[in-house]
Amino acid sequence: NNTYFSFNKTIYKQTFGTPMGACISPILATYVMDDLLDTVLPVLSFEVFFIKKYVDDIILALPRDGLVEIVETLNSYDPYIQFTIENEDQHCSVPFLDTRLIRTPENEIITDWYRKPCSSGRYLNYNSYHKHNIKVNLVKQMKERVLKVSHRSFHRKNLDILFNLFLNNSYPRALLNKILYSTSYILMEANEQPSIDPNLSVELF
Repeated sequence: NNTYFSFNKTIYKQTFGTPMGACISPILATYVMDDLLDTVLPVLSFEVFFIKKYVDDIILALPRDGLVEIVETLNSYDPYIQFTIENEDQHCSVPFLDTRLIRTPENEIITDWYRKPCSSGRYLNYNSYHKHNIKVNLVKQMKERVLKVSHRSFHRKNLDILFNLFLNNSYPRALLNKILYSTSYILMEANEQPSIDPNLSVELF
């Protein structure tokens, strides 16, 4: 009853659910999602091959003919909790949080760093009034994050993306070269790039 926010000079009051931004909200969301999955998964007519959840984001693999059933079953849990589905793309990959999961012909799931199409690419600008070590640590932490979440065959591509992103945020080329490319990391040769298995069905809710 006490959650308000304004947009375009209009004041809005939240009328349902836990307060947006409150510490309790993600905790309750986790409990609700756990109960939802415990309720829904046992009544499906097929087996879910794997499933992972982060708060209200779910990634799972299932038979192709089970798409309609699982969406309808999930959405029948509560009228206020409705799911949308994102199918794998032409490369049989699907995004989940800041990663993209891809299946290889060897039946392995590899990951790549993923940024949403609406990503602004804006980071702490180098010309901002912050200490130099904060800016340096930002680049280092982003490098570490990108390398950890992506398969080694994508490392060089993702470091190049990071380089251009920070370059657009006014970071000096020399500094970026030193941080991003000075240490060694494993890169696969071009002929070792993983190919994609077209027979995988991976879905994201």
